[in-house]
Formats: sequence, C-alpha cells, structure tokens
Amino acid sequence: MGKSIPVGTFAQTGVGVENGYAQTGNNLSFEGGYYIINKAGIYLSYSTAKFPFNDTQLGFDYGIQATVGDYQTEFYGIGLFYEFDPKNNFNIMARICFGEHRATFPQQHYEDGENVLDVPSNTQKKISIPIGIDFKYFIFQNLGFLASVDYQFAEHKHTWGVSGYYPVTAEWDISYQTFNFDLGVIFRL
Repeated sequence: MGKSIPVGTFAQTGVGVENGYAQTGNNLSFEGGYYIINKAGIYLSYSTAKFPFNDTQLGFDYGIQATVGDYQTEFYGIGLFYEFDPKNNFNIMARICFGEHRATFPQQHYEDGENVLDVPSNTQKKISIPIGIDFKYFIFQNLGFLASVDYQFAEHKHTWGVSGYYPVTAEWDISYQTFNFDLGVIFRL
C-alpha cells in the first residue's frame, strides 16, 4: 500500500478549470506472478485508489458553494515481468501490464442560496497499460520487503445529466495520470 500522486490535468486546479482537482490519494494493490523462464514471467494485478477532490477554488467566481466527493479508481490486469539480480537477496523487477481501468467521477452538490444542483457519480471503464519497477529485498529465503513505483494512465469521458425543471447535462474528458509509490511485503513460494 502507499500513495498515489495525480499528475497532469488530473491534478490541475484553478479558476476556469472544469476537470481535475484531484489531490494525493491512498493506493492499495495486490500482485501475484509466475515464472515462465528463469527471470521472466506473467503476473496478475489489482489496485484501487481514492483521491480527495480539492474544491477550495471551485465556484468561487460565481458565489457557489460546492461539496464534492472523492475520485475512486480500480485496475484489473495481466502483465509481463523481468527480474534483474544485482545481489543475492536484492533484485529489481521491471513490469508492464494491460487491463481495465475503472474510474468513478465524484458525486457533487452545488448551492448558490437560491438554486441547488446535485450531480450523481458515475463510473467509466477504459483500457490502461501501467508500467512499473519493483525493488525487492529478501530477509529470509521466501519472505521480504517490496518498494514499488509505477505510472498509470487512462483516458475517460464522463457524462452526466440531471432532469427536472432546469435539465443540465455535461461531459468531461479526464486523463487519469498517476504515479504510485507502494511499500509492501513479498512472499516467494
């Protein structure tokens, strides 16, 4: 588990910015691999992350109060890895994965004293190809510690609509770009 840092437009804030506003979030991931040849193999990956929404600047130009939930993401994938062995109990593993990235756009509530707008959350699915590097140190033959860094990118198009007397629809293109930094435990069978 560790931290997930949004970058690019996903982290962008400011007056006039329509999407982004993601802050550093928490990340939890699980991976399991199988060696096909000496130092290379395949692995399965699952990760989930939650990013608080930085709404401190949202709507200030118009006197609107905004309450916005968190972004949430999930990833399921299969990938390839290759290990380098600088020392006996320490190795470095490079990996690339291919899978489904699910992104949940946060629920939102806007109020200006007279009008109220509630925007429901929605979830979109796209393909993502994260790449990463793992640093593994074994304290025993089959048990060790892991430090991991990876980059993940997925393009999503979120759409929503609110019916009623004043119907509202909107569409946002969001590039979910994150650097994930994890620390964990590794078991070797």
